[in-house]
Amino acid sequence: METVPTEVAAAGASDPTVSSLARAQSLRIDSSLAAEIFDHFCAASTLKSILRAFRLLCETTRLKPAELPQFYPRLKSRLRSWRANAIWAKFDKRLAHKVYKGGRACAGRRVLVIGAGPCGLRTAIEAQLLGAKVIFTSNTLSLKSSISTSQCPSCPNSQAAGKCIAN
Repeated sequence: METVPTEVAAAGASDPTVSSLARAQSLRIDSSLAAEIFDHFCAASTLKSILRAFRLLCETTRLKPAELPQFYPRLKSRLRSWRANAIWAKFDKRLAHKVYKGGRACAGRRVLVIGAGPCGLRTAIEAQLLGAKVIFTSNTLSLKSSISTSQCPSCPNSQAAGKCIAN
């Protein structure tokens, strides 16, 4: 990302062209940094690291978290990495279904999702895509272990047991 030298920015106070250039460059988003943070967000395995990456991503893209219909288009326009584009394509395809009503089907509703297993995560995503405000909680700090143990084919009761004993 390119920055304006202090002397040029100070001189720009009297020159409208330089001043507008300085403002435009100060508003520029470091897209490579945002893409790197997004990759960390996607690879995060603990709730703490996911929230930290999300906050940093919002700061880097200069976005305030909001309801889906306002937040998603802004995030999508500011984050254009290949990984983000792949996810946006999936979200857009999903949001194109009539039942979602453009992310406004459940506007004004609040949903509490308890549990970070596959069903809990899927429910949180679906409720958010429908436009609901989602509150997510889990008693586990590691989402990776929660997902892998609940899907373990060797453990028929792995969800109840809370850990996989086959590995």
